[in-house]
Amino acid sequence: MRIEEALELTHQSFVAYRLPAAGEIGSVLQAAPSKLDQDRLLLVSPELGEVLTAIIRCVRHGNRAMPLVSAYDSLERLWSAPMRFLFQHHGGPEDRAIPHNYIYTCFNDALAASRLTGPGDEQLRYMPRTTSGESS
Repeated sequence: MRIEEALELTHQSFVAYRLPAAGEIGSVLQAAPSKLDQDRLLLVSPELGEVLTAIIRCVRHGNRAMPLVSAYDSLERLWSAPMRFLFQHHGGPEDRAIPHNYIYTCFNDALAASRLTGPGDEQLRYMPRTTSGESS
């Protein structure tokens, strides 16, 4: 899943269903159209399902519904309509969707902490592949 797709997930993108034959509960993520302009359904492992459920509980802060927040698209230079984004945080006086650059910072912090190095013994850095200004 692309970072852009993950950051555009809402709590409604995470769907639990019961398998008819086995009666077991399964989960899928519905990724909104992105690079290929098509919705995609992704199977979710039970472990990831637990993590996503915990994120939803945390973001709701004990409320019945997740907060409506806007996200800024730096490529389009527009704010989205308020939505119940899965990845959001409370910063300052308001709730906001988590921006792309924060994810890049987290990846690079994790790489620095790992002390992994490249062929020339330089610290590894995360650099998104870009084509026509779009991160992949």
